[in-house]
Formats: sequence, C-alpha cells, structure tokens
Amino acid sequence: MALLLYGYCQGERSSRVIGKRCVHGVGYRVITGGLRPDHATVARFRARHEKALGELVSQVLRLLAAEGVVSLGVGEPGWHQAGW
Repeated sequence: MALLLYGYCQGERSSRVIGKRCVHGVGYRVITGGLRPDHATVARFRARHEKALGELVSQVLRLLAAEGVVSLGVGEPGWHQAGW
C-alpha cells in the first residue's frame, strides 16, 4: 500500500512506471526494502485492494481538508479516477 501511495504522491499512476522506479528510485527502493516488484505485481495488488486504497485516499483527503491543507470540491481535469 505504501508503494502505491508514494507513487501517487510522486505523480506516478502507471504500474509499469512504479515498477521501474523500484529499481532506480531511492525512495521507492527504501519503501520496498530493496525488493523489485514488476509492473504485473503492482497492478495485481492495486486491483485486489482497490476499494481499501480508495477509502484510504478519501480519509486522508478529508483529514487534510479538515486541517485546511486542501480544498475539496471541483477537481483538476484528469485527476478523477474511476472507482475513487
């Protein structure tokens, strides 16, 4: 879960790109403990845990909004993800 959240925070949504970052990106390598999941593993994890991931992101956004860090409402074009 941490790997996907970190990737999203870095602006990466693609399982392929996140998988590649696990080889070359220091932050990604720290999160994975040096393991190198391929894109298929990342994609399967995302598919299996889509509901929980969506709920977690929603909770974080509500907390940030309550603290005034973000404003919820009309989003930026391209930010909406089906199922979230």
